[in-house]
Amino acid sequence: DEPLAPNPPNGAYIDYIASGTGPVTLEILDGSNRLIRRFSSDDAVPDANSPMPMPRTPLPAALTTAPEWFVPPSSLKSSPGMHRFVWSMRYPAPAPLATGRRGEEGVFAPPGTYTVALAVNGQRSTQPLTIVPDPRIDLPSSAYAEQFAFARDVEATRAALATALDEAKKLAVRPDLQERVKAIAGSTGDSFPLPPSETNTLRFISDALGRLQNAIDGADAAPTPDARVGWTRLKPAADAALKAWSEFPR
Repeated sequence: DEPLAPNPPNGAYIDYIASGTGPVTLEILDGSNRLIRRFSSDDAVPDANSPMPMPRTPLPAALTTAPEWFVPPSSLKSSPGMHRFVWSMRYPAPAPLATGRRGEEGVFAPPGTYTVALAVNGQRSTQPLTIVPDPRIDLPSSAYAEQFAFARDVEATRAALATALDEAKKLAVRPDLQERVKAIAGSTGDSFPLPPSETNTLRFISDALGRLQNAIDGADAAPTPDARVGWTRLKPAADAALKAWSEFPR
């Protein structure tokens, strides 16, 4: 399964003109005028020495998939002239989850009216941006709102698990703690582990919640009964695993 040609950037295309050499900032606000994303021309651009997921030149030794699938992220430019920035139409991921192929990309922004605010040389201008639903899908706005809220709840629990797994990874290097850490955390490596034998570990629950979030966030439908049942089972398991980790003697 190899790409045959470059795909166009996936997201909302935002064209702008910079007339000076000062920094450029771009903000995305939701329908209630709340800030949800902020980008700046001063943001660091990933390069060959950056960690995954999206270096400018992928490091073969660090890749877990074919390098053809990695696309440098869109960045704001401040040089004079016309430029294009592409917003992925996603909210930012919580910091503990800002790794992997999606990097800092969180759940999809639901259909609705947003505002793009661009500041160039101290002058701020705004334009409306509307995300419209797939016209082939007949869903009420309440279904998209429910989907978004549910995915964010799952994401928040995944972030807590990711923080615990990061702590476990650091402790697992100690020979005297390896077995006890593994009993609670499961695999703490970055590679693809074997299927876990225990279903109550931080790793197993984190992976299961990741699949659940993808199923919720990537569907053209309101959350399904199966998704709700999965959440009612996985959330208590996540809480129990996090409690066990909080009580782990350091």
